[in-house]
Amino acid sequence: ENWSEFENASARLRSNKEFMLKAIGADARVISDVEDELRHDYDLALLAFSQDRRALHFFSSEEDFEFMVSFASTVRRKIAEYDTFTKVVVYNIVDRQKKRNASCTLSLLNQGPETARCHLDMISSYLGLPSEAELAMLCKASANLLYWGF
Repeated sequence: ENWSEFENASARLRSNKEFMLKAIGADARVISDVEDELRHDYDLALLAFSQDRRALHFFSSEEDFEFMVSFASTVRRKIAEYDTFTKVVVYNIVDRQKKRNASCTLSLLNQGPETARCHLDMISSYLGLPSEAELAMLCKASANLLYWGF
């Protein structure tokens, strides 16, 4: 809970991704003490930026700037891909069913709204699209990055 004491953690712990995910999950400022090999890790950055816009303060070198530009681009691309899937694919399936008062040719989507949603989630996962939880993190991170002009 006291992030400033985290700097006393061993290099071994600070280079352990799973440990760092938990630590950053508790306080995003911990990103400042991550070991170099994890400094530009997408998952750690996403977690930090989805929680706290001040995470940018810990990315100040030229290499960090290049990473931040790439990271912001990746975040926005993933959001756009999810939006395309939901607005184009899902909307058209639902809209066609309503307009035609007919079932979908993909019979697995004709089993009720909850089952259809579950199948659509599986399809989006298969396509490599973010889950709803990751999408929420992406949207928060995007807003926090935009605050700083990324």
